[in-house]
Amino acid sequence: MKLMLSFFLVLSLVFNLSGQGTFTTIPVFNIHPGNFFSEKENKNYVTAPEWQDNAIASDISLTSFRVTFHNFPKEARKAFLLAVSIWDQHIDSPVPIHIEARWEELEGNILAKGNPSIFYNNFSGAPIRNVYYPVALAEKFSGRDMNSGAPDIICRFNNRYNWYFEADGNTPSTHYDLLSSALHEITHGLGFSGFLNESEGKGFYNNNNELPSIYDYFLFNDQDEQISDRTMFKSHSDELYKQMTSDNVKFCQTISSPEDQIMIDWIYAPPVWNDGTSMYHLKGYNYEEENGLMSPYAVKGRANHEPGMIVLTILSQLGWHIENVNSIQLPNQSRNVAELN
Repeated sequence: MKLMLSFFLVLSLVFNLSGQGTFTTIPVFNIHPGNFFSEKENKNYVTAPEWQDNAIASDISLTSFRVTFHNFPKEARKAFLLAVSIWDQHIDSPVPIHIEARWEELEGNILAKGNPSIFYNNFSGAPIRNVYYPVALAEKFSGRDMNSGAPDIICRFNNRYNWYFEADGNTPSTHYDLLSSALHEITHGLGFSGFLNESEGKGFYNNNNELPSIYDYFLFNDQDEQISDRTMFKSHSDELYKQMTSDNVKFCQTISSPEDQIMIDWIYAPPVWNDGTSMYHLKGYNYEEENGLMSPYAVKGRANHEPGMIVLTILSQLGWHIENVNSIQLPNQSRNVAELN
């Protein structure tokens, strides 16, 4: 996941929500996580940020996270744990967030994958009904372990690539920076993810209930229309697909109520749908620039060790309590948020 990344979700559901008015917990499992594809050529970027902490893995203490490694090289664990510790400085949860990190061979030119292991809707404490929340966020709101101790976030890294394990930002032009990739994948797992997908030219929400994720819920077009408003853009429709490939999709922030919104930033929604990048990345940033962690492309030899205020603001809007996100200067554009029925 260090160069084109994307988050796709194919879901398997046992229950059906069909218009019920009660608050029922319906889990949605993720089969196809976000992929980070390798970029073939280097580009001229600004200097990568440096990481000043020389702590070894055993010195890293985590408050809200715990990590399980599978076949992960010992020399790679420090970089991954440092990425977790960066998020640990921003994210707080009464329920420990369990990340499972895997070192394995991935198909094609996929560098890494990251995703929530499961989504829930209509659980006790859910802020918005009929919207799916990644399990780590659902557990924060509910205050309980909802998936019986199973991983909340799964990150996979391709063992066929050359990785740079140090945390100084001086990544060789022949290697991919593991700390940067881990930081990016964990971001997907925290909720920078959703269900929008394409089949035969139609857009749809890839779960049996055809409901959006909390991230999907805050996507708008340039006409101030909410993408997840099913009165305008039904799942499995040409209309929804046109929105997904309009190159004019924005993520919005609630100011004082669901009807009071301003734009945070543009979302990557190219005219041709790309399962590896569309909708679940930011538009307009190079990978190692400020706010560029969730851009759709990255290259060898470059690093990004900071989430950036745009990403922090988006995660704050999803429901994570993050300090100082209001310091960002956002465009003053009003929004109307349609209720999901």
